[in-house]
Amino acid sequence: MSELANDSMLLRIMVPDAVILEQKVTKLTAESSEGRFCLKPRHCDFVTVLSAGLLSYTLPSENPEKQTTIYVAVNAGILVKHQEEVMVSVQEAVIGRELGELEKLIQERFEVTDERMRLARSAVARLESDFLRRLLSLED
Repeated sequence: MSELANDSMLLRIMVPDAVILEQKVTKLTAESSEGRFCLKPRHCDFVTVLSAGLLSYTLPSENPEKQTTIYVAVNAGILVKHQEEVMVSVQEAVIGRELGELEKLIQERFEVTDERMRLARSAVARLESDFLRRLLSLED
């Protein structure tokens, strides 16, 4: 048996270049194409494709009335529960303690992503126009 107690499981959230979270949790909820689901430590092993949306997990607590729930916005990915481990692999994930905080973090991330996309589109447009100019100069 692992070092984790029977009432918790190890949640690991991974993005392509890092493990962004490794935390003991008592409960995890997420959404797949089949709908919303909940995993607890003694549930059977499970594999699913995650839909883009909200994942939440509950931290272990001595007092069940004062449990802390953390929220994670994820895009599509894969979730694997094997024994006392839950591994989530997604392209992007944003973690927040409160939904309002999470919304703000997502908005900031989208602004950065939008700016990167705008710069990338601009660079591609310059490359295309340069290519066309060179092609037309060859015809002359």
